[in-house]
Amino acid sequence: MGATTLSNVFVLAFSEKCALTNCLIKDFLTIRNIY
Repeated sequence: MGATTLSNVFVLAFSEKCALTNCLIKDFLTIRNIY
């Protein structure tokens, strides 16, 4: 049970990090297109 919970936490953290990275990349591309 503990290992499963740890895996879920890791997956959630990883997903959040990917989402944040995607947002940063989109912002960067948008800014680059504007300027």
